[in-house]
Amino acid sequence: MDYLISKNGKLQKILGWLLDKSNSKLFFCSQVQARGFYLDLIYNYEISQSFVLSSNLISTLNLYIALNETNNNIINHLFVLEHSLYWLVVCSRLFTPYIPFSKRFREQMIQFGYAFTNVGKSCQILAANNVVHIDFYNGILRLWHQVLSFNYNSEESFSEWWRTYGESWTLDLKQIMRNYLNLGHEWQFDTEDKELLEKYYAVGQLLINGLNNCSMNSQAKSRIEALLFLPIVEIEKHKY
Repeated sequence: MDYLISKNGKLQKILGWLLDKSNSKLFFCSQVQARGFYLDLIYNYEISQSFVLSSNLISTLNLYIALNETNNNIINHLFVLEHSLYWLVVCSRLFTPYIPFSKRFREQMIQFGYAFTNVGKSCQILAANNVVHIDFYNGILRLWHQVLSFNYNSEESFSEWWRTYGESWTLDLKQIMRNYLNLGHEWQFDTEDKELLEKYYAVGQLLINGLNNCSMNSQAKSRIEALLFLPIVEIEKHKY
Protein backbone atom coordinates (compact mmCIF):
# COMPACT_ATOMS: atom_id res chain seq x y z
CA MET A 1 0.00 0.00 0.00
CA ASP A 2 2.68 2.49 1.01
CA TYR A 3 4.66 2.13 -2.20
CA LEU A 4 1.61 3.05 -4.31
CA ILE A 5 2.32 6.71 -3.58
CA SER A 6 5.94 6.59 -2.42
CA LYS A 7 7.19 8.46 -5.52
CA ASN A 8 4.54 11.18 -5.48
CA GLY A 9 5.95 14.21 -3.66
CA LYS A 10 2.61 15.96 -3.16
CA LEU A 11 0.93 12.90 -1.64
CA GLN A 12 3.94 12.28 0.59
CA LYS A 13 3.62 15.88 1.75
CA ILE A 14 -0.03 15.23 2.60
CA LEU A 15 0.94 12.16 4.63
CA GLY A 16 3.45 14.36 6.45
CA TRP A 17 0.60 16.76 7.22
CA LEU A 18 -1.49 13.84 8.53
CA LEU A 19 1.41 12.97 10.82
CA ASP A 20 1.70 16.56 12.06
CA LYS A 21 -2.02 16.70 12.77
CA SER A 22 -1.99 13.38 14.61
CA ASN A 23 0.88 14.64 16.78
CA SER A 24 -1.08 17.77 17.71
CA LYS A 25 -1.75 18.44 21.38
CA LEU A 26 -5.43 18.77 20.44
CA PHE A 27 -5.83 15.02 20.26
CA PHE A 28 -6.83 12.51 22.90
CA CYS A 29 -7.45 9.62 20.49
CA SER A 30 -4.90 7.34 18.86
CA GLN A 31 -2.60 8.85 16.25
CA VAL A 32 -3.69 6.43 13.54
CA GLN A 33 -7.33 7.32 14.21
CA ALA A 34 -6.51 11.00 13.73
CA ARG A 35 -4.62 10.26 10.50
CA GLY A 36 -7.60 8.24 9.29
CA PHE A 37 -9.95 11.14 9.98
CA TYR A 38 -7.92 13.66 7.99
CA LEU A 39 -7.43 11.25 5.12
CA ASP A 40 -11.23 10.80 5.14
CA LEU A 41 -11.62 14.58 4.89
CA ILE A 42 -9.27 14.89 1.94
CA TYR A 43 -10.79 11.91 0.17
CA ASN A 44 -14.41 12.99 0.69
CA TYR A 45 -13.91 16.60 -0.37
CA GLU A 46 -11.08 16.51 -2.88
CA ILE A 47 -11.34 13.08 -4.53
CA SER A 48 -14.87 11.67 -4.34
CA GLN A 49 -16.37 15.15 -3.80
CA SER A 50 -18.83 13.78 -1.26
CA PHE A 51 -20.06 17.07 0.16
CA VAL A 52 -21.75 15.53 3.18
CA LEU A 53 -22.82 17.98 5.85
CA SER A 54 -25.43 16.60 8.22
CA SER A 55 -26.05 15.89 11.87
CA ASN A 56 -24.77 12.37 11.18
CA LEU A 57 -21.57 13.43 9.42
CA ILE A 58 -19.28 11.34 11.64
CA SER A 59 -20.84 8.20 10.14
CA THR A 60 -19.54 9.20 6.70
CA LEU A 61 -15.89 8.93 7.79
CA ASN A 62 -15.02 5.37 6.83
CA LEU A 63 -11.43 5.17 8.11
CA TYR A 64 -12.18 7.09 11.31
CA ILE A 65 -15.12 4.81 12.14
CA ALA A 66 -13.16 1.64 11.35
CA LEU A 67 -10.32 2.76 13.63
CA ASN A 68 -12.53 4.17 16.38
CA GLU A 69 -12.19 2.14 19.57
CA THR A 70 -13.92 4.44 22.05
CA ASN A 71 -16.57 7.13 21.92
CA ASN A 72 -15.03 10.45 22.97
CA ASN A 73 -17.48 13.33 22.89
CA ILE A 74 -14.78 16.03 22.93
CA ILE A 75 -12.91 14.43 20.03
CA ASN A 76 -16.16 14.08 18.09
CA HIS A 77 -16.84 17.80 18.58
CA LEU A 78 -13.34 18.61 17.34
CA PHE A 79 -13.88 16.49 14.25
CA VAL A 80 -17.31 18.03 13.60
CA LEU A 81 -15.67 21.46 13.87
CA GLU A 82 -12.88 20.66 11.44
CA HIS A 83 -15.17 18.77 9.05
CA SER A 84 -17.50 21.80 8.87
CA LEU A 85 -14.60 24.24 8.45
CA TYR A 86 -13.23 22.12 5.62
CA TRP A 87 -16.67 22.19 4.02
CA LEU A 88 -16.78 25.99 4.18
CA VAL A 89 -13.38 26.29 2.50
CA VAL A 90 -14.06 23.79 -0.27
CA CYS A 91 -17.56 25.04 -1.05
CA SER A 92 -16.45 28.68 -1.10
CA ARG A 93 -14.67 27.79 -4.36
CA LEU A 94 -17.94 26.66 -5.90
CA PHE A 95 -20.33 29.15 -4.33
CA THR A 96 -22.55 30.81 -6.93
CA PRO A 97 -24.19 33.85 -5.33
CA TYR A 98 -24.41 35.50 -8.72
CA ILE A 99 -27.64 33.64 -9.47
CA PRO A 100 -30.07 34.56 -6.68
CA PHE A 101 -33.50 32.93 -6.57
CA SER A 102 -32.17 29.69 -8.10
CA LYS A 103 -32.63 26.34 -6.34
CA ARG A 104 -28.86 25.82 -6.21
CA PHE A 105 -28.32 29.22 -4.60
CA ARG A 106 -30.94 28.56 -1.90
CA GLU A 107 -29.43 25.16 -1.11
CA GLN A 108 -25.99 26.73 -0.81
CA MET A 109 -27.27 29.40 1.57
CA ILE A 110 -28.91 26.76 3.78
CA GLN A 111 -25.76 24.62 3.84
CA PHE A 112 -23.60 27.66 4.48
CA GLY A 113 -25.66 28.57 7.55
CA TYR A 114 -25.77 24.97 8.75
CA ALA A 115 -21.99 24.62 8.48
CA PHE A 116 -21.44 27.73 10.58
CA THR A 117 -23.97 26.51 13.14
CA ASN A 118 -21.91 23.30 13.46
CA VAL A 119 -18.72 25.34 13.76
CA GLY A 120 -20.17 27.68 16.38
CA LYS A 121 -21.64 24.96 18.61
CA SER A 122 -18.55 22.76 18.54
CA CYS A 123 -16.20 25.71 18.94
CA GLN A 124 -18.06 26.94 22.02
CA ILE A 125 -17.83 23.52 23.70
CA LEU A 126 -14.17 23.04 22.77
CA ALA A 127 -13.18 26.53 23.92
CA ALA A 128 -14.93 25.93 27.26
CA ASN A 129 -12.86 22.74 27.65
CA ASN A 130 -9.61 24.50 26.63
CA VAL A 131 -9.27 22.32 23.54
CA VAL A 132 -9.20 25.23 21.09
CA HIS A 133 -7.73 28.65 21.78
CA ILE A 134 -10.16 31.41 22.74
CA ASP A 135 -8.64 33.65 20.06
CA PHE A 136 -9.63 31.07 17.45
CA TYR A 137 -13.20 31.09 18.78
CA ASN A 138 -13.28 34.90 18.71
CA GLY A 139 -11.95 34.92 15.14
CA ILE A 140 -14.69 32.53 14.03
CA LEU A 141 -17.33 34.68 15.75
CA ARG A 142 -15.97 37.77 13.99
CA LEU A 143 -16.32 36.10 10.59
CA TRP A 144 -19.80 34.88 11.41
CA HIS A 145 -20.89 38.37 12.46
CA GLN A 146 -19.60 39.71 9.13
CA VAL A 147 -21.90 37.28 7.36
CA LEU A 148 -24.80 38.34 9.57
CA SER A 149 -24.15 42.04 8.92
CA PHE A 150 -26.43 42.02 5.88
CA ASN A 151 -30.05 40.91 5.58
CA TYR A 152 -29.49 37.16 5.61
CA ASN A 153 -33.05 36.49 4.47
CA SER A 154 -32.44 38.39 1.25
CA GLU A 155 -30.87 36.37 -1.54
CA GLU A 156 -29.96 39.51 -3.45
CA SER A 157 -28.34 41.01 -0.36
CA PHE A 158 -26.20 37.94 0.25
CA SER A 159 -25.28 37.69 -3.43
CA GLU A 160 -24.07 41.28 -3.47
CA TRP A 161 -22.18 40.87 -0.20
CA TRP A 162 -20.39 37.73 -1.38
CA ARG A 163 -19.51 39.29 -4.72
CA THR A 164 -17.75 42.11 -2.86
CA TYR A 165 -16.32 40.39 0.20
CA GLY A 166 -16.47 36.64 -0.43
CA GLU A 167 -12.87 36.19 -1.55
CA SER A 168 -11.32 38.19 1.29
CA TRP A 169 -13.68 36.55 3.81
CA THR A 170 -12.60 33.08 2.66
CA LEU A 171 -8.91 34.02 2.82
CA ASP A 172 -9.50 35.29 6.36
CA LEU A 173 -11.15 32.01 7.34
CA LYS A 174 -8.32 29.92 5.89
CA GLN A 175 -5.71 32.04 7.66
CA ILE A 176 -7.41 31.53 11.03
CA MET A 177 -7.68 27.79 10.35
CA ARG A 178 -4.00 27.51 9.43
CA ASN A 179 -2.83 29.59 12.39
CA TYR A 180 -4.76 27.68 15.06
CA LEU A 181 -5.58 24.26 13.58
CA ASN A 182 -3.07 23.66 10.76
CA LEU A 183 -6.10 23.26 8.49
CA GLY A 184 -7.31 24.89 5.28
CA HIS A 185 -4.42 24.12 2.92
CA GLU A 186 -5.02 24.09 -0.83
CA TRP A 187 -3.63 20.82 -2.20
CA GLN A 188 -4.47 21.35 -5.89
CA PHE A 189 -4.57 17.72 -7.03
CA ASP A 190 -4.08 16.82 -10.67
CA THR A 191 -5.63 13.73 -12.30
CA GLU A 192 -2.69 11.47 -11.44
CA ASP A 193 -2.71 12.60 -7.79
CA LYS A 194 -6.42 11.84 -7.51
CA GLU A 195 -6.13 8.40 -9.08
CA LEU A 196 -3.22 7.41 -6.84
CA LEU A 197 -4.86 8.72 -3.68
CA GLU A 198 -8.11 6.96 -4.53
CA LYS A 199 -6.25 3.63 -4.85
CA TYR A 200 -4.32 4.29 -1.64
CA TYR A 201 -7.52 5.10 0.26
CA ALA A 202 -9.30 1.98 -1.04
CA VAL A 203 -6.41 -0.32 -0.11
CA GLY A 204 -6.16 1.30 3.32
CA GLN A 205 -9.85 0.73 3.92
CA LEU A 206 -9.55 -2.94 2.91
CA LEU A 207 -6.54 -3.39 5.19
CA ILE A 208 -8.30 -1.87 8.20
CA ASN A 209 -11.43 -3.95 7.61
CA GLY A 210 -9.24 -7.04 7.35
CA LEU A 211 -7.49 -6.24 10.62
CA ASN A 212 -10.82 -5.70 12.34
CA ASN A 213 -12.15 -9.07 11.18
CA CYS A 214 -9.11 -11.29 11.66
CA SER A 215 -8.00 -13.32 14.68
CA MET A 216 -4.61 -11.60 14.97
CA ASN A 217 -3.52 -10.80 18.52
CA SER A 218 -3.91 -7.19 19.63
CA GLN A 219 -0.18 -6.53 19.90
CA ALA A 220 0.52 -7.54 16.29
CA LYS A 221 -2.52 -5.61 15.11
CA SER A 222 -1.35 -2.47 16.93
CA ARG A 223 2.09 -2.71 15.30
CA ILE A 224 0.52 -2.76 11.84
CA GLU A 225 -1.94 0.05 12.61
CA ALA A 226 0.87 2.24 13.96
CA LEU A 227 2.38 2.35 10.45
CA LEU A 228 -0.83 3.18 8.58
CA PHE A 229 -1.03 6.43 6.59
CA LEU A 230 2.54 7.51 7.29
CA PRO A 231 4.99 9.08 4.82
CA ILE A 232 7.49 6.62 3.43
CA VAL A 233 10.41 8.21 5.30
CA GLU A 234 8.66 7.45 8.61
CA ILE A 235 7.90 3.88 7.61
CA GLU A 236 11.53 3.30 6.63
CA LYS A 237 12.58 4.26 10.18
CA HIS A 238 10.61 1.31 11.56
CA LYS A 239 11.96 -1.30 9.17
CA TYR A 240 14.79 -2.46 11.38
